[in-house]
Amino acid sequence: MLSFNPGIIGALEIGSLASVLCHGFLVTQVHNYFSSFPDDPRGLRLTVAAIWMGAIAHLICILWGSYILTVVNFGLAPELFGVPNVLIVSAAFGAFVRSTAQSIYTYRMYKYSNSLYIPILCWSISAYEFVAGILLSATAPFGTLRIQMRYLKDWSWLIYTLVVSTAFVDIIIAASLCYYLQKNRRRSLERTIRVINRLVIWTIQTGLFTSVVAVAVMITFAVDKKNFSWFGLLNFLTSMYPVALLALLNGRRELKLDKPISGTRPPAFESQNKALDVPPQIMLKDRPTQVRVTVEHNEFPFYHIIIMKFRQRLLTIGRFTIRTTTATILAEFPT
Repeated sequence: MLSFNPGIIGALEIGSLASVLCHGFLVTQVHNYFSSFPDDPRGLRLTVAAIWMGAIAHLICILWGSYILTVVNFGLAPELFGVPNVLIVSAAFGAFVRSTAQSIYTYRMYKYSNSLYIPILCWSISAYEFVAGILLSATAPFGTLRIQMRYLKDWSWLIYTLVVSTAFVDIIIAASLCYYLQKNRRRSLERTIRVINRLVIWTIQTGLFTSVVAVAVMITFAVDKKNFSWFGLLNFLTSMYPVALLALLNGRRELKLDKPISGTRPPAFESQNKALDVPPQIMLKDRPTQVRVTVEHNEFPFYHIIIMKFRQRLLTIGRFTIRTTTATILAEFPT
């Protein structure tokens, strides 16, 4: 007679609860992102929406599977019916969420480095991860647990490579971003250095945590395949990716409070503004007693800002016209 194995239902239940908790954070992060950054590129906003939809589909699958295990098949040994089919389908949605989030991180790395060698490697591995997840979901058998265990034994290489590729890409992205940020740090001003230090900390936190969880999935799968703790950890890992990505995107609000005035490249994910490609200009609005100065710059020395502020103070007192060589200032006051 088959005995009840708590390692199957218990691990899946814990993974489901952790995924629900992460999705609660994700909903808040998504709301903050779309309300705070309406000017972000459309492609980035659509990608974030697609990741969110994939995370919702993944959550529905694992909750539905948990319901089948604990309610529909209540009192029956899991060995009789195996893992529900909907949990197998969740592997495809999980692969989509992880690979798409990694692709955004890779694009961010490309914008920092302006080199395609490492980004192409990371994109290729992320594509393999997505294909491996689809293949795992499509080829896994629907049947008893004994049949599914035989499948895991024969196709264990696919799961190993999927998890290893996930951890490898995370480590490469984190290490590369830290390298390029530190490289730009050497020629930056003090305020820019503070921003770079914060970006380095965020990068290490997100990349290191997901890599550690991926290694834990690989270890638990190697130790005991019949104990589905590895699958619960994999579900938790999938739920962490969109949360970490949205936290990084929304963190730009804190960076704007300490935005530097320097010639360094703006942080990746910033909205692309065509004004950054034109020479520095200062535009003054005609008013008798008030002058409004708007500075649009990409590389604008700090001492020029001090000069402009001083001249702005003079313009509020007298009536005259100023012309400079670095930026054209034309202010006509009516008599």
